[in-house]
Amino acid sequence: MIRIRKTTLPLAAILMAIAAALLLVLAACGGDDDDDGPGGSASPAASGDEPSATEEGSPVETPAGTGGIPAECSEGDAQRGLLSELSFGADGVFDSGEEVEMTMTLINCGDNDVSLTFPTAQRYIVSITSDPSGVEVWNSADGKSFNQVESTEDIPPGETVVYTETWDQADSGGEQVPDGRYKVSFLSTGCGVPESTECRFGPIKFIQIGEVQETDAPDETETPEAS
Repeated sequence: MIRIRKTTLPLAAILMAIAAALLLVLAACGGDDDDDGPGGSASPAASGDEPSATEEGSPVETPAGTGGIPAECSEGDAQRGLLSELSFGADGVFDSGEEVEMTMTLINCGDNDVSLTFPTAQRYIVSITSDPSGVEVWNSADGKSFNQVESTEDIPPGETVVYTETWDQADSGGEQVPDGRYKVSFLSTGCGVPESTECRFGPIKFIQIGEVQETDAPDETETPEAS
């Protein structure tokens, strides 16, 4: 006859055995966890997974110049299509005899190409008049001739066209103009409608030569509508 001997283990020994078993289980599971440190698994982007999406309604900023509407364009400009800007090599105030450097920029703020038809090889014209008399003292076309060849140029969406001109402050007779306030009209000669002629559109600004007079008004900006 076989007798089975019952042995009662102390409670402390049982608890120690359970603890040891739990440690073994945790050690086995730990090898499957992702490791964010060196030697760990790759990030979702590197492993081919798509990055998490931004919150709904949160705008994603696009740096200027990487596509889309240029930073210079506003909602109204986008509807109009073509935006024109005029800038100077200085802040609009020049010493007597200092060269006046001017830059006119055309920016297509719309979604479609803008086509400009030029009746001749002339692309722009700059007229400078004395303010407030309105007498023209200089014109960029004076003494120049242009080929009488009609052409069309397309400006794609988001693209710019830049024209530059320099005025040495001499009037049409070659004399230095007196100090004062002058109106600068930097206009494109391109027509939006091929059948039109003598088109003029672009920015108009004021500059100061020499000392500011008490009668001089604040700077103003105008932009004639394209024909």
